[in-house]
Amino acid sequence: MAVLNRSLFGTNHRRRLSACALLLVCHATMFAASTDDAELPVPTDFRAVSRQLRVDLSWTANVPSRYEIQRGPSAEGPFETLDSDFPDRPFQSDFIGKAGGVFFYRVRAFFPAEQRGHPKLSAWSKTQSGSPTGAESEQLLTEVQEAGFRYFYDYAHPVSGMAREGYRRDPEICTTGATGMGLFNLVVGIERHFITREQAVNRVLKLLTFLNEKADRFHGTFPHWVNGTTGKTIPFSTFDDGADLVETAFLMQGVILAREYFSSKVDSREIQIRAIANELWRGVEWNWFAQGDNDASGLLWHWSPNYGWKKNLKIHGFNEAQSVYLLALASPTHPIQAKRYWNGWQSADYSLRREELGVPVELGRGLGPSLFCTHYSYLGFDPKQLSSGSKNYFEHFQDLCRVQIRYAESKQKERAGYGSMWGITASYGPDGYSDFAPGKKDNGTLAPTAALSSMPYVPAESRSCLAEMYNKHGKELWGPFGFCDSFNLQRNWVANDILGIDVGPIAPMIENYRTGFCWKTFMAAPEFQPLLKTLSMPPAATLK
Repeated sequence: MAVLNRSLFGTNHRRRLSACALLLVCHATMFAASTDDAELPVPTDFRAVSRQLRVDLSWTANVPSRYEIQRGPSAEGPFETLDSDFPDRPFQSDFIGKAGGVFFYRVRAFFPAEQRGHPKLSAWSKTQSGSPTGAESEQLLTEVQEAGFRYFYDYAHPVSGMAREGYRRDPEICTTGATGMGLFNLVVGIERHFITREQAVNRVLKLLTFLNEKADRFHGTFPHWVNGTTGKTIPFSTFDDGADLVETAFLMQGVILAREYFSSKVDSREIQIRAIANELWRGVEWNWFAQGDNDASGLLWHWSPNYGWKKNLKIHGFNEAQSVYLLALASPTHPIQAKRYWNGWQSADYSLRREELGVPVELGRGLGPSLFCTHYSYLGFDPKQLSSGSKNYFEHFQDLCRVQIRYAESKQKERAGYGSMWGITASYGPDGYSDFAPGKKDNGTLAPTAALSSMPYVPAESRSCLAEMYNKHGKELWGPFGFCDSFNLQRNWVANDILGIDVGPIAPMIENYRTGFCWKTFMAAPEFQPLLKTLSMPPAATLK
């Protein structure tokens, strides 16, 4: 395929970085004899790890700087500089595209000219070698999980441990919902041996302590964005500078998972994790958001200390927010009444029996919603244990995925890449972020998270899409945190950014497909058996 434009703003980001790197090298030669500054330390612990069709590189960042990575055919060279979408991070994924061969790598740190007045380079690291391995489908699943996990472990905010909004956003902006997803990724990281349990315990304890002691809360509820250093609210939009109940629900899923997973009775840190997690969970005042006497109004999404309920956005389904109502019903301290669920959550547009592209569906209307609606609330909540109408939610989500698969097949002649690849959801697009969906809201943009996070529902089709994206388009789509956020082959465009809420569901949902581990661990929480019993009753019985 043609080289794709990886910029969100219409410039070729890879070529621009490569040109900058060459310019910096030229400047460095001019100033090599300068002695007015101390020498930059050489990056240490440089590693080259052989992966499928690629070599992953990592090192220790001894000082904040940028990095130049070079590859050569032997330890003596000649070396060429690799393009990098992440020049200031201590990792790189060199996607070769085929198995075999031995490649030699080295890295050095530099300060850019605009930062120091002139460029300054460290010496080169020791040379390391790697050899891309062949394709193996099960191992590829693990590698995809590990890449997503790395976003939440390697790129987490250094002070708070919270998940950052995205790579190209202000690094102080941390997002509450993705932080909850990050807790799922950390648990998967332990189970898949990406990190040790001790490493995860230290990280989770730091994160939960920050949330409990420094982060702003409003009636126990967190804002959408938090400053990762100070814990102060960063306004998300006009009138949205306080509590965000939906983001808090995504966070609480992760908090409850951590409480259930770190179950040691003798490790004082795990005991502390459980205590803080329980305090955070029990502190959320879900019923504060059930304003008014009208039970049909359900719950409100936002509350602001400056604007009160002015935003007035009701949480009606079907959308990504079912976990709000499930957690609110299950709360041991601030629960809502069951009638709020039936009257408020299940809106008039919630369910309509119909057939779309030969698939019988019920949830929503038309060709169905963005696929993130089948992921965000179900990293922990097991959709097989929840029902609506004639089916459980797992079956409903299978239907919605099948519609998307058939939709992509039907658009093969109109949309480049459709058919062999599929998956439409909210993501970046060539013209900015949008809530993409099949039909009128489709502009040819596919997001890897849509198909990958749907693997529990349609495993064969998800894995087929994964193989197509990785084996045929990996050079354009793959980076150190896995796949890019989205791509549009019709417009020769690939996003050069990653969003925490998009990468967040991938590893946990793949794990739910492989072992069901996240579902089993989360649903073991004692609060959820009474919840399931309540929801199994006829709605009329709970409305009295």
